[in-house]
Amino acid sequence: MIQRTIDGQLASFVRYGVLYTVELRCDEPTDARCRDDALVRQLVARSTSVVMGKAARQAAGLGG
Repeated sequence: MIQRTIDGQLASFVRYGVLYTVELRCDEPTDARCRDDALVRQLVARSTSVVMGKAARQAAGLGG
């Protein structure tokens, strides 16, 4: 699902059974990258790796 925000685009999707969110923010509302959802769709499509931060690894019981 892709939503327009005040300053960009917000894409939510499920991959590997986990909900992810990609937020694209633009400094200017006229920025061509934020006028349509093409760039945020490309970012979602290229998201193939999941890297967990230290807090997430600890919460999942995977160590620090």
